[in-house]
Amino acid sequence: LGLGMLVDNSIVVLENIHRFMQNGYERLEASQLAAEEVGTAILASTLTTMAVFLPIVYVKGLASVIFKELGLTVSFSLLASLIVSLTLVPVMCSKFLKVTKIKENNNEKRFWTKVSLSWQRFFEKIEQRYSTLLEWSLNNRKIIVIGAICAFLLVIVIIPFVGMEFLPDIDEGRLTVNLKLPAGTRLEETHKMLTVIEQHLWDIPEVEQVYMSGGSSEGGISMSSGTENGSIWVQLKTKSFGGRSTDKIAEDARERLRDIPGADIKVESQSLLSFAAGSTPISIEIKGDDLERLKEISNLVAEEVAQVEGAREVDTSMSEERPEVQISVNKQKAASYGLSTAQVASTIDAGVEGTIATRYRVGGDEINIRVRLDKEMVSTTKDLGNITILSPMGFQVPLDEIAEISIENGPMAVTRKDQSRVVTVTSQIAGRDLGNVTRDIQTRLKNIVMPEGYYMEFGGERKEMIDAFQSLVMALILGVLLVYMIMASQFESLLHPFIIMFAVPLAFTGAFFALFVMRRTLNVASFIGIIMLTGIVVNNAIILVDYINVLRRSGLSRREAILKAGPTRLRPILMTTLTTVLGMLPLAIGVGEGHELSTPMATAVIGGLTFSTLLTLIVVPVFYTIFDGFDFKNIPFFGRRSNKTEIREEGV
Repeated sequence: LGLGMLVDNSIVVLENIHRFMQNGYERLEASQLAAEEVGTAILASTLTTMAVFLPIVYVKGLASVIFKELGLTVSFSLLASLIVSLTLVPVMCSKFLKVTKIKENNNEKRFWTKVSLSWQRFFEKIEQRYSTLLEWSLNNRKIIVIGAICAFLLVIVIIPFVGMEFLPDIDEGRLTVNLKLPAGTRLEETHKMLTVIEQHLWDIPEVEQVYMSGGSSEGGISMSSGTENGSIWVQLKTKSFGGRSTDKIAEDARERLRDIPGADIKVESQSLLSFAAGSTPISIEIKGDDLERLKEISNLVAEEVAQVEGAREVDTSMSEERPEVQISVNKQKAASYGLSTAQVASTIDAGVEGTIATRYRVGGDEINIRVRLDKEMVSTTKDLGNITILSPMGFQVPLDEIAEISIENGPMAVTRKDQSRVVTVTSQIAGRDLGNVTRDIQTRLKNIVMPEGYYMEFGGERKEMIDAFQSLVMALILGVLLVYMIMASQFESLLHPFIIMFAVPLAFTGAFFALFVMRRTLNVASFIGIIMLTGIVVNNAIILVDYINVLRRSGLSRREAILKAGPTRLRPILMTTLTTVLGMLPLAIGVGEGHELSTPMATAVIGGLTFSTLLTLIVVPVFYTIFDGFDFKNIPFFGRRSNKTEIREEGV
């Protein structure tokens, strides 16, 4: 990003010095006059580019963590390039720059001479055609205005076809396979199943290393909890050009492991960014009071989500159940003995879990001494029923006399949020972007009628995406305001910066069109690129409008100044655009590991800058003639108050 933008200021200064020398000025005089002429323009263009990075630095969340250093690096490097372009470049040109005119009848047959002649003829044709097009545009302003409006409205048509997601998946070449067997499965059986899965994974040609962990034991260390759980970490070979991505390999692994009976197997691609985000792509929270009702609703939601194209490994937080002992106290019988439910529960807890009777002091440490029943006395439901409870009347009442004891399946955990019980439906996605998958899920969930007191809301990456986009929209608005304020202070006008800002909507059209053509999504990275465009695309318009004003101050009419400034500034505008575009081209192509994060940003910048530059050369001069022809003196915001006091004369 910075590589292409660093040379822009020097290009503008050097090209202007070269033009002055072609017009007959000496090197020293040309360097001084040319630098003074474009100094204000490149100062404004540099400050506007730096200004849009300021809001990015203060964006909250993961976006700030990722792109804060980018903004600081580019800003300070651009400031250094501004200093170099206004000091070192003019000094070097005044000492060493030579301008040699290449003659058509030159008999030299050197290669570079031929190339220079060909390029000179080619660019002269471009200037002539641009001059003709510019003059036609000034004579047909209505057509240009309507065309610019249509180009901007094209964004509304394109946006629905551009997918949305929080962050692009970074292909780090790692997979995780999580195994879950029925509760209580022995560790040996879990290990056998992991071995079977491992054999299937080795059939995938891209697999390089496999690490396996199954179950947990007392005093052991394991990433899994429970002997029925297991995990396999897979390291893939370095991806070759044109090779399969990690997501496609993960989908292949799901197909290979789908037919293994008696096992719940989930395959996920690992990414540090997704780990930092800390949530699944799809997460739907269902809130209510009754667990059984929540379980029914969550199962209905999971069925609907599973039918959406792109949804993978749909699961609910209540799908994992463990056998548990449930004790239902008969309140009437307990009351006849003078017992309450709390007293019964307290006695059972003291017998099973124990109570701290005293503490044993050793040196400076205190050790709790817990008194409880022997494990063999509470190992079965019959043993639990034999636990006696002392009633206030002095009777020893067996537990099975006043309660029913049964073994039922219960949830692994009961989650509460805002004083309501919550069941979560989660899903991975594959082959589609988060925005379109979420939109289809919302459409299907409209068919589910929620009971009174129960409601659902989306969380996961979708919530994080919305929060990040809201923060970035505020950064975009603030960036536009800062750019306008900087240009207003430089031009000492509120009108000319307003004209220049017309390049920004055209850049948005180009950015979304590039994302659509390249099949890339609107995410935090591409949104950062769009924010950057607001400071980059105005640079060309600043150079053009500033020179128009210089020519008008020298005595030319408005039309003459536009027709002369356009072709004159065409070369530096095209050169600075090409350096920025070519500098970001490797990022847009996606070369190297981890390119997934920078590729959408580069695509948005290249598309927006290219489209905006081509239209700015025509649209900005047309809008200049339109707004410059208005009488703004009578408008309080634009006009200046007269210091003269109106003198009223008395008389008839």
